[in-house]
Amino acid sequence: ISCCTKEDGHRAKTSGYLYANLNVIPNMSTTVGFSYDSYNATNLPSIDGFNPKFGFQWNIASNLRLRMAWFETIKAPLATNQSIEPTQIAGFNQLFDDINGTKSSRMGIGLDAHHGNKIFGGLEISKRDSNSPRFLGTNHIFLDHKENLYHGYLYGTLHKNWVAKSEVRLERFSRPHAELQRIDTLSIPVSIDYFNPNGLFANLTGTFVQQKVEREGNRSNEGQEKFFLIDTAIGYRLPNRKGILSLEAKNLFDEHFVFQNINVSTSQITTPRFIPTRTIFARITLNF
Repeated sequence: ISCCTKEDGHRAKTSGYLYANLNVIPNMSTTVGFSYDSYNATNLPSIDGFNPKFGFQWNIASNLRLRMAWFETIKAPLATNQSIEPTQIAGFNQLFDDINGTKSSRMGIGLDAHHGNKIFGGLEISKRDSNSPRFLGTNHIFLDHKENLYHGYLYGTLHKNWVAKSEVRLERFSRPHAELQRIDTLSIPVSIDYFNPNGLFANLTGTFVQQKVEREGNRSNEGQEKFFLIDTAIGYRLPNRKGILSLEAKNLFDEHFVFQNINVSTSQITTPRFIPTRTIFARITLNF
């Protein structure tokens, strides 16, 4: 009886990068640079190239900042998912958990403001195009992905012990030549946090989610979903930063729903953002 086979395989990665932060004009900061990445793996053609990097930040006023960025990347294996290369440019993330060998480019613009160091708000728009390998038996193909992100946020200090936060996040993910073609997700979390100098803290968060999923075959109404979740937590911070004790509840009222994660383009299975069942757990973090 034969149950198993053994196949030889290899992966090779070569990379390097150079960044420069320039402050030639007062109140303006420019990031320019490039990286070189080369990735080779069994049954996959060599993927390599130079990736330009550009970022710009302008302090229009003491409480108003404009950010812009454009860059390209090649996703290669990371040792223990860590890297010493800068992970963001002008506040825009450039490292994602893509499938190894994915080529991508991202461009974005953002505006951040604050008032009296008590109220913080901002808007951000970005577009990301990627091309990732897929294996079909011994053959491979490359699939295009497009991601558009629209993000707004507002944080405020209500009292020395109370903080309120709200966000609006619209994510549009599309793959024109795949079975799962489009995912549009709107999420609006609103939360309030309490912090006591003696170490006690608490959180209450309400999140509205609306999602539409389109699949191949014009099933445009499949996967439309709306739901509202309540999450809460209470905990205690040990003196001298020795650790944190907490009791947390996700989906407190046990809402049932269907939600499609965008983990179809990631290199490994990820924890769902929203879980369609009540989850209560305790957490202990100790620092020595």
